[in-house]
Amino acid sequence: MRRSTVSVCLLFFVTVILLSSCTGTRKAYRTASLLVKNKVVVVDSDSTTVLASSLNSYVSPKPNRKFIGIARLRLWCYEISNLGNKDSKIKSWLRNNYGEQPVYADTLKCKQTVAQLEQQLFNLGYFTPEVKYRTDTARNNNVTVSYFVKTNEPYTYNNISSVFSDVNMKNIAYPDTGASLISKGDIFNSYTLDDERDRVVSALQNNGYYFFSKELLQYSADTNLSCRKVNIVMNQLDPSIQVDGEYKTIKPQKYYINNIDIYLDYNPQTRFRQFSIYNDKRRGSNDKTTGNYRFYHTGKTSLKPKAIVESLEIRPGDVFSQENVLRSKKGLSTLSILRYADISFSPVTTLQDSLINCKIELTRRPKHSPSIEAEATNSYGKLGMGLNLVYNNRNIFRGGETLTLKGSGSVEMQLNDRESESYRLFNTIQFGVSANIYFPRFVAPFNLNEIPRYLYPNTNIDLGYNYQMRSLYTRHIANASFGYKWKLRENFSQEFSLVDFNLVKIYNSELFQQMLDSLTNTQYKSQYTDHVLLGMKYSFVYNNQDRSKVGNFFYLKWSIESSGNLLNGINRAFDMRKSESGDYYNFFNVRYAQYMMTNVDFKYFSYITKDIVFILRLLGGIGVPYSNSEALPMEKGLYGGGANDMRGWTLKDLGPGSYSSTLDIERLGDVALKSNIEFRFPIYRFLRLGVFADAGNIWLLKENSDFPGGDFKFDRFYKEIAVDVGLGLRLDFSFFVVRLDAAVPIFNPSLPEGKRYVPDFKMKDVVWNFAIGYPF
Repeated sequence: MRRSTVSVCLLFFVTVILLSSCTGTRKAYRTASLLVKNKVVVVDSDSTTVLASSLNSYVSPKPNRKFIGIARLRLWCYEISNLGNKDSKIKSWLRNNYGEQPVYADTLKCKQTVAQLEQQLFNLGYFTPEVKYRTDTARNNNVTVSYFVKTNEPYTYNNISSVFSDVNMKNIAYPDTGASLISKGDIFNSYTLDDERDRVVSALQNNGYYFFSKELLQYSADTNLSCRKVNIVMNQLDPSIQVDGEYKTIKPQKYYINNIDIYLDYNPQTRFRQFSIYNDKRRGSNDKTTGNYRFYHTGKTSLKPKAIVESLEIRPGDVFSQENVLRSKKGLSTLSILRYADISFSPVTTLQDSLINCKIELTRRPKHSPSIEAEATNSYGKLGMGLNLVYNNRNIFRGGETLTLKGSGSVEMQLNDRESESYRLFNTIQFGVSANIYFPRFVAPFNLNEIPRYLYPNTNIDLGYNYQMRSLYTRHIANASFGYKWKLRENFSQEFSLVDFNLVKIYNSELFQQMLDSLTNTQYKSQYTDHVLLGMKYSFVYNNQDRSKVGNFFYLKWSIESSGNLLNGINRAFDMRKSESGDYYNFFNVRYAQYMMTNVDFKYFSYITKDIVFILRLLGGIGVPYSNSEALPMEKGLYGGGANDMRGWTLKDLGPGSYSSTLDIERLGDVALKSNIEFRFPIYRFLRLGVFADAGNIWLLKENSDFPGGDFKFDRFYKEIAVDVGLGLRLDFSFFVVRLDAAVPIFNPSLPEGKRYVPDFKMKDVVWNFAIGYPF
C-alpha cells in the first residue's frame, strides 16, 4: 500500500479517536436519555396500503442529524462548546452557528406523536386505528422509540353524489363519468376529497363562474359502522358578496368580460383622464357586451397597444376564465419592458349583471439600461476573468423587443497546464462584440402567431465577432443566427435555429503547425483549417422541476444539427467547380463543413432532504462528417475532461479510445459516452461538499493512423471507459457558486490492457478544477 493511502487511513482513525475522546464528558453533560432513532412498524401490513415510510414525517421529535449518516457532528459541536466553566468567543460561535441541542426522549411528545399518527390514519380512511409506542434503552443511555400501528380495515366510498343549484354547474363539474377523482369502492381519503373540490372549483372558474370559491363546496359524510361504508355528498352553497358594508347572497351565474381597461405606467396617485380605444377583430361570442380595449395614459404611449393586446388571452365578450387570466399574466411577462402586471375584475352595474369589467395595471422598467460587468468565467472548464460592457434597450421597436449590445474581453487559464513547456498562467485571451435582438413573438414574412403568448414564443437574431488567442493557435470567429423558441406545454420547450452561420479563420503557431504537418492522416489536420459553418439546429427539452418546492425531477435535452447541406446542394445543382485540389467545394474561397450531429443529455435529481441531493447524469453524442468534410470542425468536436464532465482529466486530454501519447494536442472525437454521479450535502451554511464519480470516453468513427486505438468498436469500447472519483467543495451563495473539485483517475484506458486499473495514487495524480457554477 502506498504512503498516500496509509496517510488517508491514519487521518481517518485519528479523527475517530478525537471525536470519541470526549464521549464520557459529553454524557455527563446530558440531562436525559438521548433519542437516537424513531421507528414505525405497520403490524397488519397484509390488510393495508399504508406504508411505514409514509408515516415517518408525522413522528416527532426527530433525532439529532448525522453527518453523511455516520456521526452526529452538530450535536458533538454543541456539547463540546458547553464543556468547562468558562465560555469563549470560539465556543459561542461553534454553539450558535454549527451546534445542535441534544434531542431527548420525551413521554409527552411520544403521546402527541401517537395522536398525530391516529389523525393521519383517519384522514386516509382508517377510522379505528390502534397505535402504541415502546421505548428501548441501549448502552450510553440512548433511546429508540418504536411506534406499532394497526390500521384495521379501512372505510370505503359507497354512494357518491353532488347537489348544485344550477344544472349547468353540475354539467361543467362532471362533464363525463370519469371526471371525478373519487369512485365507489375507493378507500376514503380526505386529501383526495380536497383535490376533488379544487378540481370542481377550477372547472367552474374556467367556465364563467367568477365569484365561485372553494369555500362554497362542502362535504357531508354518512358512515355505516357495521359494513365500513361512507356515503359522500358534495353540497354547493351560494356566494355571499359584501356590498356597502353588508353581505348579500347571490345566485351563481356565468360572467362575461365587457371592457378591458389597460393602464400604462400605472401609479395609484396618477389621475388618468385620457384614454384611447383599440379595435381588435378577435372578439368573444357574447352578444350582450359592446366592450372594447381602452388604454389609459397620460401622454404618448411608448408601447404599442397591439403588443399588449396580442399578449392577452382574454377578450371583450369572452366568458370569464381564471386559466386565461393566468395565461394573460404569463403573456405580459414576455414583454421585457414591463416590470409588473396586475389583472382584476369588477361588475359593470349590479351583482346580478352578467357582465364584468377587466382592469389591467402595468408598470414599466426603464427603457435604457447600460451596465459594466466584471465576471469570473468558466469556459469549458477554463477559469478566467472578464469585463463586459452591456447596453439594453427593452423596447427598441415599441413592441417589447429587446436589443442587447455587448463588448467583452477576458483572460482564461487552466491550472493543470503547468507541466507544459509552453505554460502561461493566462493561456487564452479573447475579446468580442455581439448584438442580439429578442422579439417576444414569432417574426416571419407570413403569419406564425398561432402559438399563444403564454407558451413564450420568441425570435432571436444574433450577430457577433470573437477573437481568441491560445498557445497553439489564434482564431477569428464571425457568427450570425436566426431562430425561434417556444414551449409546447408547461414542461416541454423547443428551439429551432433556422440559420446558424459561423466563419472561422485559424492561424496556427509555428510549433503546432509543424506537429500537424508531421501527421500522416489529413482528418485531424482539417479541424485546424479555415472553415465555414452554415446549418440548422433543433433542440427539445423536457424539465419537470417544480421550482416552488423541493422534489425529485429529471431533465432531458435532445438536439440534432446539420451543416453544409444547403451549400452542397447548390454546388451540385449548378455544377460548380471544386477547389484547386479538386477535393472539396468552397464558400467565398473558404471550405465549408458538412456534417450531421445529435446529442442527448439526461439528468436525474433525487432529493433525500431539502439540502441533500443525489444526481445522475448520462450524456451521449455522435457526429458524422461527410461529403465536403473529412472531420468535424473543431468547434463541434466531442471531447472529455475538464470541470464539467470527466474531472479526473484536464480539458480535452481524454481519449480518443485507448490512444496514448505525450503530444500536447487537443483530443477530439466523433462519438462520446459519459456519465456522472454526484452526492451533494451541506457542511456549514453556504459551504457544501460533493462526492462524485465520472465514467466515459470519446472515440473516432473511423480508424486513424495518427490515433491508434482511437476508433469505436463494439467488441472493445466498454474496455475503454475511463473512470475517476473525487471530492469537491462548493461555496453556494445562491446567486453564484464557486467550486473546487479534486479528482483522480482510477481506470485509465490509455494504459496497456490489464494495467488500466489504478488502485493507488499520489498527490501529483490529483486533477484540480476551480470553476464557477455546479457542473450539472
